[in-house]
Amino acid sequence: MQKRNFIELDPGLLNSTVWTQPATTAVVWLTLRLAAGPGGVVRTSIPGLANLANVTLEQCEAALSFLARPDPYNTNQEALGRRVQATQDGWVLLEQFKSEERVADERRRAMNAARQRRFRQRQRERGAE
Repeated sequence: MQKRNFIELDPGLLNSTVWTQPATTAVVWLTLRLAAGPGGVVRTSIPGLANLANVTLEQCEAALSFLARPDPYNTNQEALGRRVQATQDGWVLLEQFKSEERVADERRRAMNAARQRRFRQRQRERGAE
C-alpha cells in the first residue's frame, strides 16, 4: 500500500504573495505541495504538472517562473524568497523541509503530552490504592 502524504494547510499561506498572482499560479503552487514527496521533491515534467493542475502549459510555465524567482516579500528569505527550484527530474519545494520539521515537532509534542498524561494517571491510580 502506498504511503499517503498530507500537507499542513498553514493559515499563513493566505498572506502569501502567491495570491497576488493569477489564480492559476496558486493552483500550480498547491498542486506542487500536494504532489511533493519526502523532502519536497516533485518528480514531473512541466506538461505533466500542467496536466495535474488542470492549467495550460503557458499558465504552468508562468506560475513556475514566479515561484522560482526571488520574492522580497516572502516571509521566508532563506532562498531569497524562492519557493521552488528546478531539478533534473522535476522540482524541489524549498520550504517543504521547514514544514515537515514543524509537523514532526508538533507530533512529537503531542505524543509527549499523551505519554505524560498516562504517566500521571497511573501515578494517581497507584496513590489511590
